[in-house]
Amino acid sequence: MTATPQLVLSPHGRLLLEPSKGDEAAVFAADEALSQAFAEGSARGLLAVAARRREAAGWPVEWMFWREFAEAYLAIMAHAPEAAGGEARPHRRE
Repeated sequence: MTATPQLVLSPHGRLLLEPSKGDEAAVFAADEALSQAFAEGSARGLLAVAARRREAAGWPVEWMFWREFAEAYLAIMAHAPEAAGGEARPHRRE
């Protein structure tokens, strides 16, 4: 049986890609690009997961959770005001 990779949240808050230890019903193969993204860090891995929206239909539930988490975070950041000196400033119309 093919080992299904799983996303694991470490006690230090880092999201890691590890081989599954359980008997997974759904077989999901993470390709080299996705594995490399998680090897570079949680942020790059989550960005790679969010970028694969069209491929996600057959993903395990745990992967769908992290994809939706990443999408929600990116949406919030896209609408956040720009920070100047560590403080958010309201947009001024000129």
